[in-house]
Amino acid sequence: MFWTEALFKVKKPIISMLHMQPLPGDPLFKEKDSMRRVVALARADLHAIQDGGVDGIIFSNEFSLPYQRRMSFVTPSAMARVIGELMNDIRVPYGVDCISDGLATIELAAAVDASFARGTFSGVYVGDGGFYDNQLSELLRRKSALRLDELKLLYFLNPESDINLDTRNLAAIARSLVFKASPDALCAVSYTHLTLPTIYSV
Repeated sequence: MFWTEALFKVKKPIISMLHMQPLPGDPLFKEKDSMRRVVALARADLHAIQDGGVDGIIFSNEFSLPYQRRMSFVTPSAMARVIGELMNDIRVPYGVDCISDGLATIELAAAVDASFARGTFSGVYVGDGGFYDNQLSELLRRKSALRLDELKLLYFLNPESDINLDTRNLAAIARSLVFKASPDALCAVSYTHLTLPTIYSV
């Protein structure tokens, strides 16, 4: 039995994103905005998503545009507040994604007892946000230090907004990553029809 079936209680789980509104410090967070409003909108989305029958949820800071490679402390702090205030309403397994910052993602997961985390934990990329080098060894050592032994990591292989500077083909990168890091799942973005990530358990 794959870990996904054990966690979500179905063979092919549907995991929905819950995109938080702009957070304090984000350029799109304006003077009239407030964390109370962010929480209220997230709660409405949470109920709609769960009532729709999803098997899991990923909380992400989708509107923290442009994304930070080394996130300000206020962003994961605000995300932790939102998730904490929603905790009593969450009925399905949940994960987190601090977009473009794997270390913040892992530390947020520890703070909110997330079951899984999605992110770009490996590779060297360049895009609109500039150059960023994911220190995989540092991230996995931080996960170990926080005793997150049961936290499942879903690795992006080809995030849609950036180019991987690794010249190997995707299959070779995946094989290497499985050998070195034992990821729990790989997320691959398909560009043929929809730019939606597909998750492959490993």
